[in-house]
This record gives sequence, C-alpha cells and structure tokens, in this order.
Amino acid sequence: MHLRLTLCRLKQSLMPPALRIAAPDESDLFAGFLALPAAEAAELDDGTVVKLCNEVHRLRINRARLRGDPNGEDAAKNLNIASVQMKEAIDHIEEALKALGVELRDLTGEPIVGTRLDFEDAGQAPVVDESLTCPTIQMCVLPKVLRKGKMLQRARGFVAVPPA
Repeated sequence: MHLRLTLCRLKQSLMPPALRIAAPDESDLFAGFLALPAAEAAELDDGTVVKLCNEVHRLRINRARLRGDPNGEDAAKNLNIASVQMKEAIDHIEEALKALGVELRDLTGEPIVGTRLDFEDAGQAPVVDESLTCPTIQMCVLPKVLRKGKMLQRARGFVAVPPA
C-alpha cells in the first residue's frame, strides 16, 4: 500500500462517520496497521514513521480547534463526538508507534535556553508575551520525533518572547 493512499485512508477513518467518503474496497486501516506482525511493523522506514507522527500531531491540533468553536447545542454535541472519536484514533496510532519504539513530543510551552538542537523556528517574527520571562516555544507545527532514542525530526514551530 502506498504511503499517500495509507494517509488518505487514515484521514478518512478519523472523520465522523457522517463526513467520511467511503471507497467500496477500503479495508479498516487501524485493524491492518495494528495487526502488522512485529517484524513487518519494525521494517517501517524512518520517513514513514515521521509522516505518521506529523499526521498525529496535526490531528491533535485539529481536535483542539474542534472543541473550541461549537455553534449551538447540536453543533457542540456533534463536535464533542467527533473530538472523542479523533482522540481514540490518535491514541490507537500512538500505541502502535510506541510499540515500534517511536515517540513524538510536542515542545509547546518549553523554554528556549541557549541553543536547542531539537527545535527549529518556523521563521515568523516572535510574538511578544507579557507573561514570559524567557523565550518560549509558543506552538509546534511539527513534533520532535524519536525512534529508539534517535532523533528523526526536530520540532518546528513559533517562538514567543518576553517584552524587551
């Protein structure tokens, strides 16, 4: 199965049932991914692992956004159901990645003291935050990814700084 098709199926399986676009021959991605024999799962290349971690991180961000913007009671109920389903899907993927020795870390809120080798600034001007005493990672757009202790990807995000 090609990575792009796998990621598309993953995204569809995480959507609430009413919003999914069904394919007639589509199999359950989670069942297939979680049922991989350990030897076959261990053969996932580092690039695939990083892409899966990036998708999990994006799902976390989207879940947080869903929960923060309901429009009325019915919308709030549907968004809450979607949020719960997304959390369950994220948990399943993270468990599978953890079994492969993969860890993804969201560095949001961590201070930047000296030079951090595990973080890359996304290049926008830092946001000034009155409550800070030192530069801090305001938001990660990509997580730090480790596989068996080896860093596969540095976190990437935006920085907030204290007033000058």
